[in-house]
Amino acid sequence: MREPAGTGSAPGTELRPVLTSVTEVYRTMSIDRVPVGSRAWIVAIDDESARHQLTRLGFAEGADVEVISRIPFGPIVLQRRDRQVAIGRQLARRVRVSV
Repeated sequence: MREPAGTGSAPGTELRPVLTSVTEVYRTMSIDRVPVGSRAWIVAIDDESARHQLTRLGFAEGADVEVISRIPFGPIVLQRRDRQVAIGRQLARRVRVSV
């Protein structure tokens, strides 16, 4: 957001948005890239369908998860509290996390 031209503000002092996206605040990656045994925090789920699917399983934005295993060319097993769930790679690529 900038002030209109001619308002007399000094150069370089125009207003700027504080936050334009989650990825600017947190270094994020898709959950399929998180190393096995690591904990991560879900910061975004890319589309509504994936968000609905994962929320039903207890994995919503803001949840902390642990990557339990990654089967080559297969699903990724995640744990949240006492629940373990295997999700496919395609779904995992839609989940943005911060480690």
